[in-house]
Amino acid sequence: MPKIKSNAGCFVRNPNFVKPESDEDENDSDSGVSTDVPIEKKKPVEKRKNKVKDGNKAKKMKSDKLTLDEINEIRETEDLYHSNLFRMQIDETLKEVSLKNKEKEFITKWIATLRKFLNKLHSEDLTHLLKSKDYPLKFKPMEDEKKLQIDYHPPKSLDVYGSFSIDTNIGNKSIVDVLLVMPNSSLKHHDYLNQTFIHKKCLYLLHIAMKLREKETLGGNIRIENFKNDPLKPVLMIDAEDFNIAINAVPPEDFFKLNRFIPKTNNIKLKKGEESVVPTPHYNFEILFDCVIEKNQKMIANEIGSHENVKNAIKLLKIWTHQRQFDSGFHPFNGFIITCYLLHLLRVKKIYPTMSCYQIIRLFWNQFGQSKFDEFGISLCSDKNLPNQPEIQDFFNFYDMVLIDSSGYCNILSMLSVDLYRRVRSESLNAIKMLDNKSINSFHQLFMTTIPFYIQFDQIVVIKYDEKSYHNIIERKASSDEKIDFHNFSFPLIRKLVMSVMRRGLGDRVNFLVPLSDERSNELSIGMILNPENALNIVEKGPQANEPEAEGFRKFWGAKAEIRRFKDGSITESVLWCSANAPFGEKRLISHKIVAFLLSHHFNIISNKINFIGDQFDVVIKNIFNEMIETIEERSLIAIRSFDEVSKELRSLNDLPLEIVSVLGTDAIFRYADVTPPRANAYIGNKKQKLKTNFRAQKVLNGIIQLSPSGKWPDDTDAMRRIKAAFYIEIEKRMSSEFPKTKVHISSDFIDILKNKLVYRLKIVHPKEIALAKEEISKTNNLTKLYRTNEESLRLEVEGTILPKLTSSLHGLHHQCPSFGPTAAMAKRWLYSQMIDSFLWPDEVTELIVAYMMLKNIPMSNSLQPQTGFFRFLHQIANFNHETDMIVVNFNDELQDEQLEEIERKFQKNRNHFPSLFIVTSCDFQNYAIWTSKAPSVNILHRVKLLAQHSIKLIEESFMKLNTGVVKDIFTPSLVGYDLLIDLNQEFVKRHDVVLHNFTNFKAIKYEEKGAPPAGVNFVEKFLNEVREAYDDFAVFFYNPIGGSKIAMLWKPSVHETREFSASQVNGCKLVNGRLRVNVEAIIKDIEIIGQGLITTVEILNEI
Repeated sequence: MPKIKSNAGCFVRNPNFVKPESDEDENDSDSGVSTDVPIEKKKPVEKRKNKVKDGNKAKKMKSDKLTLDEINEIRETEDLYHSNLFRMQIDETLKEVSLKNKEKEFITKWIATLRKFLNKLHSEDLTHLLKSKDYPLKFKPMEDEKKLQIDYHPPKSLDVYGSFSIDTNIGNKSIVDVLLVMPNSSLKHHDYLNQTFIHKKCLYLLHIAMKLREKETLGGNIRIENFKNDPLKPVLMIDAEDFNIAINAVPPEDFFKLNRFIPKTNNIKLKKGEESVVPTPHYNFEILFDCVIEKNQKMIANEIGSHENVKNAIKLLKIWTHQRQFDSGFHPFNGFIITCYLLHLLRVKKIYPTMSCYQIIRLFWNQFGQSKFDEFGISLCSDKNLPNQPEIQDFFNFYDMVLIDSSGYCNILSMLSVDLYRRVRSESLNAIKMLDNKSINSFHQLFMTTIPFYIQFDQIVVIKYDEKSYHNIIERKASSDEKIDFHNFSFPLIRKLVMSVMRRGLGDRVNFLVPLSDERSNELSIGMILNPENALNIVEKGPQANEPEAEGFRKFWGAKAEIRRFKDGSITESVLWCSANAPFGEKRLISHKIVAFLLSHHFNIISNKINFIGDQFDVVIKNIFNEMIETIEERSLIAIRSFDEVSKELRSLNDLPLEIVSVLGTDAIFRYADVTPPRANAYIGNKKQKLKTNFRAQKVLNGIIQLSPSGKWPDDTDAMRRIKAAFYIEIEKRMSSEFPKTKVHISSDFIDILKNKLVYRLKIVHPKEIALAKEEISKTNNLTKLYRTNEESLRLEVEGTILPKLTSSLHGLHHQCPSFGPTAAMAKRWLYSQMIDSFLWPDEVTELIVAYMMLKNIPMSNSLQPQTGFFRFLHQIANFNHETDMIVVNFNDELQDEQLEEIERKFQKNRNHFPSLFIVTSCDFQNYAIWTSKAPSVNILHRVKLLAQHSIKLIEESFMKLNTGVVKDIFTPSLVGYDLLIDLNQEFVKRHDVVLHNFTNFKAIKYEEKGAPPAGVNFVEKFLNEVREAYDDFAVFFYNPIGGSKIAMLWKPSVHETREFSASQVNGCKLVNGRLRVNVEAIIKDIEIIGQGLITTVEILNEI
């Protein structure tokens, strides 16, 4: 598999960005564009007047007033649509997906040509095609050839039906459904028995396909496929220019009596002459659906065909389902179900044809989100006096859900998975929340963003197809009734059996258990969305040992079941999945253990036939030491608890000049988002060495100390720093006397505390210090004091107030969404692996993007699995339009709507004055954009977007077979495109207890404690800071701070240019022919000198 292309030289601004002209033209509460339109409601609309000039000529004078039509359109938008922009987006989308008249004419002519062609075909016997190698049905006929005899005769009728007939098709490469009504002479009235009609239908279509291949003028790639991925429903597919024609052969409307297909009847006779009483509801549906297509089509055309807004709503809802892949797989949630439910809403007056399409889709989501097809059925049949017509409850005896069609006999939802229905129902409610959320572009999220399976589900189980195993499962687990009902078609039965066991075993650990694949994929894939409240429970608690249900519990769980006594005194049957102190990563995989055990215990499916997708990417953030695999939460929790002890000790110190009111952590570890949380191995080094600190540690953890208010702080910055240093000395004295086990080392700028083999670096930040940094003297009179935010004051404010508040908010978010920390760490590790460090892309930016996704439930409800969160991060980066959209992270809804609208207007009006990636949080609203004011640049942002898109492509290509090889490809950078490579001395590269390069190697990276550097010292980081400060105008430096052995450099385009000589611009340049040119050779030599001892070799990849 190819590695990710670096595109290192790609530094291009998005050419498609168009700056909004005004903030008064449009407004969408989702996207933030203003809806304020100047309408004079009190004054009557003045007619446009003509001015007469020179007595003869009259010219029309343009008026600033709106016309009556324009005012009516605006009022209609206010009444019927979400916003003006939302209406415009809907209109443009509908124009894009709707068929043009030219395309409709082509289909009409094509159907007419096909009709003439079929009418000219000669009659002949088709039975011999059963032995043809092209015969597509895999199962053998149940009847002999005599009963399967069929002659070809021209079809009774041939015409379009479905979405094309009522103009609700979507997309350029759309499918046009064609209904071919077979002639009476080709069928017999008992063909509904024993799958006879299915074989005759297939023979009829195969004959047409063979004749069409000879003609070649009507289309290419003529083939037999499965309708709704159901092998009992063959259809003829033809590619005709930009369309896929699907021809479905059905019996004449009244050829078979519909009451023969009520759920309780039997239409599969396994033994000749034997009258079976076993009902075959699912087989009956397979035949009945074809019998009632014409009747349902007429009903839909009569009641919906003339209502444009309803049809537009159907198109939008079909886009919505398609973007979420609800319309794929075996008997999916498709446009026909949407149309039937909208028809029901029309009949019960929940929607009206006069409503806008926006109102209709909103009401559809609202009603569908509250629907209960699995409890209360719906009928579209108006005639209640049909012969042997079943009641709704009769359908519930055989099906999970009920939606009866216009005939009164066919349950449209017979084969739809109840789990998929509940998933769509949940997403309908989520769609309403998105519409109501003013801080996101809801139209883009609902209709424009594709949401593939890998970002929808926490975990996916893939069971490989094995015909022998499937046959054994059916023989052992299926009832005799089920074997008859699903005769010759094992896939839905296997799915039903497996999912029923998984549903019982997982219980309330999962919110949704959804089948994903179909019979063609030769595997059964099931997606799981975990319930955060129960998924991590380590014990499955059953009934008490003396209760009757205990025997069933033991039978279901087998050897795993055991009797346990609990703290509440109860003695029950139970199953233990892991120890209470197991790592969080192991607890997240409890559902995997349950599924693997159940498949083995109940179905004898061995582990190598199961592929579990859920934790493959966790390896990049696992800390590995002494053969114990930990996730970052464990190490973070240890550091946080130790910090709490330090905080408690500091706040309890007596006789300090000012009381310590709080000690706050600001490091990423306090947000559970540190990629490499330090292992507790810090120690005291050689005290004879004159260093700022004599502690030795791989990493220090930063925090701040806040003191009680006082008006005695000096008004001088230097005096303020000296007093702070005196406080450090006093703190050290008190700590040494009151807490001798806690070691303290002071510096003029900070205090280091060694506690539980972890080093914490604390600084005192006082509000007055921030105010002093802002102070400056007016240049007008040299007397007036002015207070303006500058780089130093902003740094102090971030360090002392904003970052602690942000850390606290993200810490709380992690407890609310436990996957936040690992997801952010995984995203950071991916950026690092692409040699994009925190200088080019600040760590806080990554954390805020992940927080934005989780607070807004984008693209859907939060995932418990970090891997899924990481996939969503890549998806967000790859699809986010940073030129037109901003990111608002509103913790606890602290920012009011008025504030959000104000910044939205400013952003839209003056886009070029804001950073390339604009992020606002409730922690820094007054100083918004502080996190992205310097980085990422538009070039880096563009590069990261390309890398995310390529990573997604790699994931999609091998998702169902995801392994560590794919992980390695995604986390291994390409060095192609860089100009310079700097190899580093490994002795000075900071070491980490994580897997670095080979993601299949789980050996720990160990080092002796005596080899740890002075606390807070990072040689490579210091070198990078120096060269970036010196040569930032000429080059960009790339580095992986997690064990990277190389620094890559890319020259900026300006190095190729020459400019006029100027004394102020000679730095880094040489004189060539009287003009200044960047001295590339000298810069490379300077870099070697600065990095002497750290650099081993410098490789020039591209000569300039």
